[in-house]
Amino acid sequence: MWHRRGRNPLYLGGVIIAAGVGLMASGTGWFVLVVGMIVFAYRFIGREEMDLLLSQGETYRAYCAAVPLLSPSLLP
Repeated sequence: MWHRRGRNPLYLGGVIIAAGVGLMASGTGWFVLVVGMIVFAYRFIGREEMDLLLSQGETYRAYCAAVPLLSPSLLP
């Protein structure tokens, strides 16, 4: 069911965990943790999607057009 709401729930969870752990740090530490995790997630997702586009082709391209990258959709 989650695959219809967001393509990368694992990385979204990582960003949320980084935000939670960052609450134990200073304001700057929180910012560094969250921004660092977002940058890491987007870079890693980019690599994964390149491989998937090469192997799956137009089917995966249509999936990408229908499902948001990181933020979850309220509608399936």
